[in-house]
Amino acid sequence: MREVDRFMDLFKSKYSDVASCPTLTPLKDRHYNAPEELPSTEDLLKLKTYTDEQLESLADHLKHGLQGEVTEWVFFQIQSEI
Repeated sequence: MREVDRFMDLFKSKYSDVASCPTLTPLKDRHYNAPEELPSTEDLLKLKTYTDEQLESLADHLKHGLQGEVTEWVFFQIQSEI
């Protein structure tokens, strides 16, 4: 019984060196060498179209908004001088 206990202790202490490390190494290598999924060309084109539309829309809103603010400021300046 004592020999069995000693064997089990030795087995447990050396298990990670003998069995676990060599087994885990290929798994880790597969994880690091796994190909990355890239978005499709179609998805990238949709994103570009959407971004361009949003940029143009926001630029138009900004342009019209600033013109309105400048018009209000000029009108206020004219009224304050009268």
